[in-house]
Amino acid sequence: MFYCDLRDGAEMSDLKAVAADFAKWAKKRGDYSAWIITPQFRTTEAAWQVGWLGSWTSGAGMGAGIDAYRAEGGKLAAAFDEVISCSGHGLASSMEIHAPEGPPDNGLVWFSSCSLEEGASMADAMKAHGQYAAAMRDKGAEGGSSWAFVPTLGGASPDFDYYHVSAWTRYADFGKGYDIYFNGGGMAAMEEATEGVVSCDAPRIYDAQLVVKAAE
Repeated sequence: MFYCDLRDGAEMSDLKAVAADFAKWAKKRGDYSAWIITPQFRTTEAAWQVGWLGSWTSGAGMGAGIDAYRAEGGKLAAAFDEVISCSGHGLASSMEIHAPEGPPDNGLVWFSSCSLEEGASMADAMKAHGQYAAAMRDKGAEGGSSWAFVPTLGGASPDFDYYHVSAWTRYADFGKGYDIYFNGGGMAAMEEATEGVVSCDAPRIYDAQLVVKAAE
């Protein structure tokens, strides 16, 4: 994840133009996905304007992709640098909670910082999130996918253990789940699943636009 701001005089359309050129290059490799994300509901975390959320299909693909970009991507890097200034670059390892169709192309994504309770393990947390996700589906929630992102490289020591990340294609699906959480028993299901295991803070929600998607 790159945390960035638009340079003076640059617009989002300028970034999207460079991103389109990047997508042409990345598609030749076929093992990298990326989204441009912008804040929709956020009052915490650093006030960056735009994020670049990227993922590889494997650790080996990540290493090979970075090598390839360092060798071939000089012009692209210069074009990005004319449009955005990035203050941070962090790496996280993702673990799927429930994503039967993979990440959506465009839509919205939330990040919630989670801390394990004393004596609980990451495996316990994954089980708890899975139980809660299943309960929400049983109550009628639709369209959501979720993962745990564990920060690994590039950041200061966080005061939490991982991000709970969820994504939807449409705000309508998110809104239906929102109703179920507050008015349809979802909150009680969450408390039952996570009690004594993990606590998570209020999510931040970002709009996400697909740049390039790894070949399936």
